[in-house]
Amino acid sequence: MKKIYIVALSLLFTSNQLLAQQPMTIAPGLNINAPTAGTSGLKFNNLNVNTTVSTTPTKVLSLDASGNVILGNAASGGGSQWTTGLNNNIYYGVGNLSNVGIGTAEPFSPLVVRDAAGQSNTAVFQVEKTGNRTPLQSFVKFGGTSSAAAPITVGEMGVIQFSGSVDNSFGSWGPAASIKAVAKGTFSNTNIPGQLEFATTPTGSTGPNTGPISRMIINEEGRVGINTPTPMALLDVSSTPSTLNINPLINLMNDATNPITIKYTRNTGSNWAVTQETSPGQTNGTTSINWKFINTAGSPISLFGYSAGVFDINGAINASGNSTVGGNSTVTGTSTVGGTGFFGGRLTIGAASSITGVGVEIRSSAGTDANPDIYLKGTTNVIRLGNNVDANSLIQTSTSNNTPALANIVWKHLNNSISPGVSTPMMTLQGDGDLTVNGFTKLGSGADVPDIKTKVLTGTITAGAATETNASLTTVVTHGLTADKIIDVRVFLKNPNGNVVGEGFTDNRPTTPLAGYQFSTSFDGTNIYILRNNGNSSNLANTTGTLRATYRIYITYVQ
Repeated sequence: MKKIYIVALSLLFTSNQLLAQQPMTIAPGLNINAPTAGTSGLKFNNLNVNTTVSTTPTKVLSLDASGNVILGNAASGGGSQWTTGLNNNIYYGVGNLSNVGIGTAEPFSPLVVRDAAGQSNTAVFQVEKTGNRTPLQSFVKFGGTSSAAAPITVGEMGVIQFSGSVDNSFGSWGPAASIKAVAKGTFSNTNIPGQLEFATTPTGSTGPNTGPISRMIINEEGRVGINTPTPMALLDVSSTPSTLNINPLINLMNDATNPITIKYTRNTGSNWAVTQETSPGQTNGTTSINWKFINTAGSPISLFGYSAGVFDINGAINASGNSTVGGNSTVTGTSTVGGTGFFGGRLTIGAASSITGVGVEIRSSAGTDANPDIYLKGTTNVIRLGNNVDANSLIQTSTSNNTPALANIVWKHLNNSISPGVSTPMMTLQGDGDLTVNGFTKLGSGADVPDIKTKVLTGTITAGAATETNASLTTVVTHGLTADKIIDVRVFLKNPNGNVVGEGFTDNRPTTPLAGYQFSTSFDGTNIYILRNNGNSSNLANTTGTLRATYRIYITYVQ
C-alpha cells in the first residue's frame, strides 16, 4: 500500500492543476482536495490515520518560497521554518535570512518582542529558573566564527541600549541611554579584563543617530570614574568648569532635623571611626560642621568643629604651611605654625578667652626658655604689626647667632603709602645688651620730661704757632644743630702722651702738678669753639706744630 501512495503522490504533483480542481480518493480515508483559500499546494485528509472515521483535515502538504514540500498542521494553513537540529535543538532560519517577531508581524531585528496591550509594570521578557537556581542572561562575543573561534581583542563586547521614537516615522529611534561592556585587552584563559560604561544622551542632542555620552565607568581594576575615562582612585570625580555652588561635584542632602554624616573607618572590622557631621543652615549662625572620633566602646569625642561663626579645636594645631583663620579660633593644645599665620578674628591659645575684643590671647603659666609660648624658628624672623589697609607698619626683625654681639632685634617703621615702600630703623638691641635708639629718648613720663638725643664729634685741635694768635689758639667745630636745642656740651682733649682732660682742668697737687692742659669752650648757632689757654696749654699743642691733642665733643640736645 505505501508504494502505491508514493507513486500516486508523484502523479498528483505532476497534475497539480487538475487535482486542485477535482478532489480524488486514493484509498479509503485518504482524500486529496483543493487547498484552503489564500494558500498554495494540495490538501490531504487523514494522513495521520488509516481510517475513514475522521473527516477533518489535520495535515497539509505545501510549498515554501524556495519550492520545498512542507508537511504542516492544517490549522496553520502552511509549512513552518522552525527546524530541529542536533540534540533536539530548535532553530529558525539560516544565514540571517529570517527575523522572528513575537507580538509583531514586522520584526526589524533577528528577535523583536512587542507587547502592545500589556501594563507598564508587566515584563515583556522574563528569564526564569526553578529549584532556587540563579537565572543568567549572557552576552557572548566571538573573536572569530562558531567553527573557527579566536580570542576577542580590545573593544566593545555588548551594549544594552534604551531608545524611543523621535518622530512619526515607524522605526526612527533615538538612543537615550546605554550600558556598555568593553574588553580592555586580548582575552585568554588567564586574562579577561572587562570594563562597564554607563552613558546618557544630553539635552539638546539632534537626530536619531546621536549616541549617548559616557558618564561613569567601572574599569578592570574596580575604580569608578565619573566624568573621567581614566580614574586614578577608587572613586575619581571630575567636573567641567561651572558654578560649583549651583553644580557641585558632590551634593549630599538630608532632612531638616538630622545632620549629614560621612564616616571614615578601616576595612578590617575595627570598632572605631571618624565621622563628619554637617548641618547646613540658612545663615552662617545656624550652620555647623563637626568632626568626631567614634568608638563603639565609649561616647563620641569631638575633635574640632565650626558652629555659629566659631571654630573650635580640641587638639593641637601643627601647620607646616600657611594657616588662615577668618573667625574666632579656640585652641586648647599647642599651635606650631611653620608658615605664616593670618587670623581675621580672635585667637585664644591655652584656655577659653575671658577678655572681650582680644585678637590673640596666649594663656600659659609654665612658659620657659626651653618651652616658650611662642617660638619662631629661623636665622631671621620677622614680625609685622600694621593696619588693615597695609599702608604703614612696624617691623620687628630678629637675627640669631651663636655670638651674642652678632645677634640682634631691630625695630623699623615701614611706610607703604608710597612706592616703593620706605623702611626707617627705629631701635636695635644687640644680643650682648647694647641698645641703639635711632630717635629721641624720653627718660620718664609727663610734659616736663624732655625727649633727648646725643651726638659725638671727634677730630684734632688747631696746631700751635711760634707766636700764638686767636686763630692758632682756637679750634672751630661745626655742630649742625639749632643752638637753643642744645642743653649740654662736654669736650675732652687727649694729648699724645695719653692724658685726657676736660674743660678748666687744674692740677692743684703741691708737688709736680701737671701744667699746660688748660682750655675753655663755648658754642653758638653754628659752631663749638675750643679755646686753649695762651700761657698754659703747651701739652695740648706746641709752638712747632709737632704736638696736637685730639678732641671728643659730646652734645646733648632736645627734639
